[in-house]
Amino acid sequence: EQILSRAQELTETNAKLDILPMIPQDQNFDMSFWSAVLLKTDEDQWEYEGSNIPDRLTDLAGIIRHKAYRKRVLSRDVRWSFGAGFEIAVALYAMIQPAVKGTYTYVKAQNNEPLRSETAYICNDTGAVLTKANLTKSLFPNPTQYRTARYPRILLTTEELQEIKSVQPKGLRLLGFKSRSMLKHYHQLRSPTFLYPDERSMSGSTQTFIAFHATMLKKQRMAICSFVRTRAAEPRLVALLPQEEEVDEFGVQVTPPGMNMVYLPYSDDVRQPEADTSFTGLSHPKADAKQVEAAEHLLSKLNLGAFASSDIPNPTLQRHYQVLECYALNEPPPEEINDGTKPDDEGMQKNMEAIIGFRDAVYGDGNDDDYKVKPAASRKRKSAEEEQDVKQQAAAIDFKGLATDGKLGKLTVNDLKKYCEVNQLPKSGKKDDIVRRIAAHLGIH
Repeated sequence: EQILSRAQELTETNAKLDILPMIPQDQNFDMSFWSAVLLKTDEDQWEYEGSNIPDRLTDLAGIIRHKAYRKRVLSRDVRWSFGAGFEIAVALYAMIQPAVKGTYTYVKAQNNEPLRSETAYICNDTGAVLTKANLTKSLFPNPTQYRTARYPRILLTTEELQEIKSVQPKGLRLLGFKSRSMLKHYHQLRSPTFLYPDERSMSGSTQTFIAFHATMLKKQRMAICSFVRTRAAEPRLVALLPQEEEVDEFGVQVTPPGMNMVYLPYSDDVRQPEADTSFTGLSHPKADAKQVEAAEHLLSKLNLGAFASSDIPNPTLQRHYQVLECYALNEPPPEEINDGTKPDDEGMQKNMEAIIGFRDAVYGDGNDDDYKVKPAASRKRKSAEEEQDVKQQAAAIDFKGLATDGKLGKLTVNDLKKYCEVNQLPKSGKKDDIVRRIAAHLGIH
């Protein structure tokens, strides 16, 4: 009865039910009763083969991982302009994003009611509350120098500043097409954004988008566009790469159709450290066949197999929510937390033979120099002649007489530091700090 009641509740909320029998692989399971009662289907009687259980479990894990990450909508009704007044509406989605802590809310200490903060601008001359339209900003000259500047002040309102910064309207503007082969892997500065037509904002956008998508896939082309996300944002060059739909053997969509928007770098964002001899050195030795074989053997031993980033939880977030849960339950938070980001020492010990083999093949048999921590470089000490020269220069200045007359401040910082060096006093700080330090050392206050 509990199962039927729960199934009825899920059905009313339009939830999709699926049955996964946990039976041995050499047995079958009669699905006729459960499909008629739970799934409400009129299909003929059929049996579920136990040999399909491993495949179903693998598919179930993939579906759960796919459903766990919600595709966040970054912006809707983004207009993609093709020129001559022709445009369509698209929506932007973030396919992947970092997991962060929840936003905090200020509450009242007496009753824990949420507080709302408000900001008001007050005029210095009249004390009146200024609205957003009354706010002005001085661009030239500098607000701290406008009283002495020979040119008049230039005051701009917030709306005028936004109009100046707005080089082009918000949205995408098509510039042209290029071959997909011209986009290199190092052109990606950040994770791309996914584009999908927004039919609700503009009718006919889906049909036009599909036509462009199919043609670009057929000709292996990508679209180069100028993108402005907000009115105050600067234009960025982006590349739109069409993405074809992919389904698995069961007809379940694995990759949706659409376009990936890759943010293209500026010229100074693409660097070539391999051309800098101060970074790579003058010699470039090549690995021989033995060293390559040792590296391949090491990689095969340290291969993680089917790895997913969700397999390792964020230790900072786990600790954050763990402490919140303990405080909510009036329990002391645990001192230790399982940090899955740390190296697996036990797994490394099992593959120590491959690690040592790679080390010996590259650095030589038994060479541990590259694994030792090098000591910090010591500061070069001055020679005896240089120290004697500093003492003579300091002795030529009557520091005590100048301190008595209050004229130490007339000396240069270099002369003051010479006294500190001779008398082993700290040389850090501003000039006034060094003067007070020397006066205190001479006993003059």
